[in-house]
Amino acid sequence: MRFIVGFNRDRDGYEVPGALAEEGVLSTLVTDYYHGRSIPRLGWLSHRKSSLIPASHVRPVPGALIPQLRYEATKRLGLRSAFPSHVVDDRLAKVLACESAQRPEDGLLIYSNYAWRAFRQAATKTRILFQYHPNVHVISEAMGLDELGDRENWQRELEEVDDKRKLKEGVEVEFATGAICASTFTARGLVMSGIPVERIRVVPYGCPSPPAVVSQQRDRVFLFVGQGVQRKGLHLLAEAWRRLQPPGWKMRVVASRMDPLIAQTLHGLPSVTVSGPVSHAELGDLYDSASALVLPSLVEGFGLVLGEALARGCSLIGTTNTGLPDLALSSPVGQVIQPGSIAELMAAMESHIAAFEDGQVDPHANSRMAAWRSWREFRVGIRDALNKLT
Repeated sequence: MRFIVGFNRDRDGYEVPGALAEEGVLSTLVTDYYHGRSIPRLGWLSHRKSSLIPASHVRPVPGALIPQLRYEATKRLGLRSAFPSHVVDDRLAKVLACESAQRPEDGLLIYSNYAWRAFRQAATKTRILFQYHPNVHVISEAMGLDELGDRENWQRELEEVDDKRKLKEGVEVEFATGAICASTFTARGLVMSGIPVERIRVVPYGCPSPPAVVSQQRDRVFLFVGQGVQRKGLHLLAEAWRRLQPPGWKMRVVASRMDPLIAQTLHGLPSVTVSGPVSHAELGDLYDSASALVLPSLVEGFGLVLGEALARGCSLIGTTNTGLPDLALSSPVGQVIQPGSIAELMAAMESHIAAFEDGQVDPHANSRMAAWRSWREFRVGIRDALNKLT
């Protein structure tokens, strides 16, 4: 069976449709922009392509791209604007439904938020949902674990307050014949939504290939990479650091966006450096020098930064609400803690410090673990999951 795949942007580096293209079973990838297929070709989006996927197998949707370009232009002008989520989602969903109607013999493997229309209208009996982000059931539950008080103080998650998104999610779950996701935590939300556990497959994301030379010399630095919002747990990390303040150690925060209240919790903390987004090369340098990546998330579909950091030799600290448990790493390579617990976060950081000072932290060994959990293994896992679900 061939499959129609759909999502916005370059989700997961195109590894899911790439898994199908490798075996010659990718019918069409529907996405907003694909370099080499979309017209005009935009130089700053030249990374939007994959060596695994021929451009001829892609159907770009300009109507989904244009609102995003307007949003980016508005943002660069310093004007406030909301990302046009539903416009983008609905335009992709409409094209996916049309593709399915034209190819009723093809199965569907569509990312959440874009599948609802095609699933509801499709003739095919193979409707597989790729749930890349935890749904509202586990989000609401997980946010209640936060030890730092009233949730109303923080910016709310879109999935909690957007009734239209909840409606689409309900349709996708109702009509899906199976589901794939990258973490056990995300799978739990699908079970809570009503998909039988035997119709769900967990395929952990892969890690990039380690560099030829992995830096063995590490600074005494804990690194955080992600959004500075409540679900990422940065405010919990800030409080743990305030209480701990380990002598000789530093914390580096790279946040693509920041809740103003969380920014206040970081302000004035000793030995803490905070920045906005950095280039790919700069991020690689940070991975190469840091001793550990900390991902204290309350809600995380997986956390691609885990694999990125592991491949560059970092040790990992993350919660059960991330993909870290699915990587099955032993300490001191990986430490899994309960979400929302400042005490457990502090204990894990202290344990890492002790291991580092005793010479037990081995970046080479860390990167070898990443090599065994490659993107190639992920693609194999996707194909195996589809075989079992169909």
